[in-house]
Amino acid sequence: MFRLTQMHILVATFLTCILITNKSAATDFNDKFYTLYISGNMEEWVHLLDRAKQTYAKQPTPQLLEEIVRAQYALTAYYLGLNNDDKALQEIDAAAYYLHELEQIYPEQGWVLALDASFQGFKLIISPFRFFFKGPSVLSAVHKCQELSPNHEDVLFLVANQTFYLPSILGGNQQKGLDYFSTLEKKLLQYPIKEDKHWFYLLYLTSNAIACNAAHQYNDAVRIYRQILSIEPHYLWVKNELLPQSLKKQENNYLKSQKEKVQ
Repeated sequence: MFRLTQMHILVATFLTCILITNKSAATDFNDKFYTLYISGNMEEWVHLLDRAKQTYAKQPTPQLLEEIVRAQYALTAYYLGLNNDDKALQEIDAAAYYLHELEQIYPEQGWVLALDASFQGFKLIISPFRFFFKGPSVLSAVHKCQELSPNHEDVLFLVANQTFYLPSILGGNQQKGLDYFSTLEKKLLQYPIKEDKHWFYLLYLTSNAIACNAAHQYNDAVRIYRQILSIEPHYLWVKNELLPQSLKKQENNYLKSQKEKVQ
């Protein structure tokens, strides 16, 4: 009996060590991705993503898998921002394997389906004509996400983006999209974003402000950017580019309104 109990303790200790080690590996990558995200160092991001994939191949864990998929999402969006469709498509194709793995671990989970639908949405951005034969399936996936996990951050982000940017003839509505973004913002600000290194939450908040800017709601954009910097003062993209741009637009909009009052 003693030997059996002792064996159980040894096995439990061994398994616990493995779990702690694997979780620590995922946390380590998350911390590094956070640092790279706020600094805007996307060249090193690519290298870190490669190392994360290599680590996952040797020590696969759900936490690291999720980190890889999110990092691929950010990298794809970055390439699209540079109008580098070829690299964006390469990243989308590379993400397919890890998304499949994630769906096997978390079947019928709204947030996983939301990540997958986001990558499919990237394809539609690159090739808009694909919407005629792929669009309905993407929209169907979005509705399914909402049914499964209507209040999950990833689902709210997907729905906000889709609603804001889709043409009205396809169901888009800028104000409704901003309403979804506002709901997402309130939810995200409840979390210790900096302490937990939630770089993708910073990405979501930034996307909210960018949408406000696109809708000429400069006061809200400035407010959100300042909120972001109160969370992470070293977020360089917001600090050096996005906030100054919105402040300038806010000022011009104010001067324009004052001039119209005088006339």
